[in-house]
Amino acid sequence: MAVKLSKEFKVGLFALIAGLALFTGLNFLKGSDFLSSNNTYFVVYENVAGLVVSNTVQFNGLVVGRVKKLSVVSNSDFRILAELEIDKNLPVSAGSKALLASPDLLGGKAIYLEMGPAGGKVMVDDDTLAAGVVPGLMEDISAKAMPMLANLDSISAELKVVARSFKGTIATLDKTLSSFEKTSNSVNGLIVKTEPQVASIMNNARVLTGNLVETERSLQQMMGKLNRFGDTLNKVKVAATVANLNKSIEGVNKLMADINAGKGSMGKLVKNDSLYRNLNNSSASLDALLKDFKASPKRYVHFSIFGKKAEKDAK
Repeated sequence: MAVKLSKEFKVGLFALIAGLALFTGLNFLKGSDFLSSNNTYFVVYENVAGLVVSNTVQFNGLVVGRVKKLSVVSNSDFRILAELEIDKNLPVSAGSKALLASPDLLGGKAIYLEMGPAGGKVMVDDDTLAAGVVPGLMEDISAKAMPMLANLDSISAELKVVARSFKGTIATLDKTLSSFEKTSNSVNGLIVKTEPQVASIMNNARVLTGNLVETERSLQQMMGKLNRFGDTLNKVKVAATVANLNKSIEGVNKLMADINAGKGSMGKLVKNDSLYRNLNNSSASLDALLKDFKASPKRYVHFSIFGKKAEKDAK
């Protein structure tokens, strides 16, 4: 005999099955696995810093469990008790630590399992692990950035001081630039005014340069003529001198020819020895006369203060 089920019973049974499925799915999503057996371990933290249920438990980068439950322990200064489910196939040795870490920059949390000394006692279900904290990437960045920020603050303060000191300099620079602009405008005006005069001066300079070139050419021609005239004059003087010298040589030659021919006094002296002998005789007679004069000067010169006495003495 078939049992008829009422609609109310069917709806209630469906709701119960749906609730169990939803509960099982939620627990599965949170990390609870009903099909595998895990060991449960407890850890007490001062601050979980954003750790939530279903965060992973990792060992050497491998996910070996999840956070099952977080609760406040009121009798221990309100610290946080974390209940961890870890694969029972992983032997957790005594002295192991559950280190709270921040594996990414988005603020996510995880627990790194640090094993105790190898060969020690293996912990069992419901044992308590030692707590620890691994500085995350953000904490490292913050620790390194804080001194830099302090330096930036001091640099910013110094830059403000420098900026204040530059205000006066900028004002002075503005005045200088304004003065330079006025000077430039004045110079431009002066150039515009003097441009015709400058053009005239440049034109005169070009004309003067052309005249100088022509004058240089004329001077070169004149110097060439003077050089030729000097050469001609030198040639004329040399020719006259040579002619006079030739005449003198001819006179000397004629004189020597006359002497050799016995013409003139010099010729007779050279060619005729009678004149030479006469001169020698005259010289000898003159020499004898001078000797006799020195020996008996009274014979040739009669001198006396008293003339008559002298004459008597002479007689």
